[in-house]
Amino acid sequence: MRYRTVLEQKVDEWEDGHGVVQIVTPESEEDNQLRFCYYKEDEFVNRPLTIAPTQEAADRTGEVVETMASLARTFTADEIEALVEELGKEKVLELSVLIEELGKSRLMEILDEEIE
Repeated sequence: MRYRTVLEQKVDEWEDGHGVVQIVTPESEEDNQLRFCYYKEDEFVNRPLTIAPTQEAADRTGEVVETMASLARTFTADEIEALVEELGKEKVLELSVLIEELGKSRLMEILDEEIE
């Protein structure tokens, strides 16, 4: 199955690669999903992500999954890409914390005011 990668965030890093959590949409579907994968020397590796069992890696992974899951269930792939294009990836990730607290409609109102 082929996936459209909407957004990714790094969760762990090592000497020759890094692990990420991605928001993806399967080609044949419209619903977003989370995918865990890793890159070795900046090349996608089609194997499961393995992270260090450190507290730091566990905390980081938990935070990333929570953030990405919130974005993935609240916005469509097109909406996420539009927000990233307009505000930048880091700002979207920062604002995603507000999604659960404010709800999508209120957050979109705030963003519309910010953009105007």
